Amino acid sequence: MTEFIEFAKSISSVGFPTLLMLILWGSYKGVWCWGKDLVKAEARADRWQDIALQSIGLAEKSVVIAKRT
Repeated sequence: MTEFIEFAKSISSVGFPTLLMLILWGSYKGVWCWGKDLVKAEARADRWQDIALQSIGLAEKSVVIAKRT
């Protein structure tokens, strides 16, 4: 927490245009993401998780069927 306070003190003398440019540069380089990008990434991860769980279910059913025969 003290590191954050020291950082905030160091950038307090920087003007708004400079901070805006840092924010836009950080977004472009992927240092952080905007809320809409986070929502898209979470939805993509959930979709892949659902596909993986369905595949596991199919594999378990296949094993049960193979054991019966």
